[in-house]
Amino acid sequence: MPQKKKKILISVTNDLSNEYRMHKTALWLIEQGFEVEIIGRKKKNSPKLPKTPYKANRLVLPFEKGVWFYASYNLTLFFVLLFLRYDILLSVDLDTLLSNFLASKIRKKRLIYDSHEYFTELPELVHRPKVKKVWYWIEKWIFPKLKYVYTVSHSIAQEYQQKYGVDVKVVRNIPQLSLIQESIPLHVANLQRKYGKKILLYQGAVNIGRGLEAIIDAIPELDYVLVILGNGDILDELKQQVAQKNLTDKVHFLGHISLSDLPYYTAQARIGLCLLDKNMGKSYQYALPNKLFEYLYAGIPVLATSMTEIKQFIDTYKVGKYINNHQVRDIKEGIEEIEKNYSFYVQNCKETQKKISWVEELSKVKMFFE
Repeated sequence: MPQKKKKILISVTNDLSNEYRMHKTALWLIEQGFEVEIIGRKKKNSPKLPKTPYKANRLVLPFEKGVWFYASYNLTLFFVLLFLRYDILLSVDLDTLLSNFLASKIRKKRLIYDSHEYFTELPELVHRPKVKKVWYWIEKWIFPKLKYVYTVSHSIAQEYQQKYGVDVKVVRNIPQLSLIQESIPLHVANLQRKYGKKILLYQGAVNIGRGLEAIIDAIPELDYVLVILGNGDILDELKQQVAQKNLTDKVHFLGHISLSDLPYYTAQARIGLCLLDKNMGKSYQYALPNKLFEYLYAGIPVLATSMTEIKQFIDTYKVGKYINNHQVRDIKEGIEEIEKNYSFYVQNCKETQKKISWVEELSKVKMFFE
């Protein structure tokens, strides 16, 4: 009788429609011989999930945001984890950790923690001291008890190690594969034909502190169109800003793009944008966003703000320019500098693709799952 595969259960608080990091992780774990299930949550507007080689479930909750969402999510997840079959729990970010930790203790199962960001320093918590205090209490109670932890950047790892004395590994969010096909699938919009060849692209969450208001202010001064891929909390505000400035011909919102189609959209851009706001706390200062690697793998240079990890990324790989603030003049000068040496940056993107890989990153934590 064949031996039953060990099962890993992954928990996230999003709706799985754009969860690329855990999708890549699940595929890698399957290659290692594990059975994998991912649990997220279903929202009213959540798109249908594509078929995957792992099981994907979404919790239906009575609340979609705020304290009641996090309370209902963790309570529901806790009871789910009490009864499901699994051998290892993989908890993603602090908002899933409480339920995973309690269930792991009761069920006596291994718990692995994947911290995608410096959660207690998120911009959403900077001006909410009471809420921040609750999350910090949870982190302070649980983190020192963890044995298997990894995160997305060295700066975040160092902060956790200094604060809690726990060894934290770093697994950068590198795409699984480069974009090999140059032709655009028929169902994918041809952005260059539709909007023009010079496209500034932002992809990711449309939330505060991403510099989107600044680039919209700058776009009248630039010979480019701006394309924004993604949804988020300030999407309606940005659309109003564009309408008020009569920029609907220069700024285009395409909304949610599926993970399978996203690389084709990215590769059509001239320059990728990663303009995090320096005044939004340590979470942004220490961030090493997915989009940096996604731009790199699509072969397009990046314009970014000079955060700790982002600056080191650009200095190391020479794949774009960073600026110190969101002033229109600085944005314009940064783009002009990229254009002066455009082929140099594109070539560096291609060369860097050969030096880094997702499999190599995950090999750093392979022992966690053995």
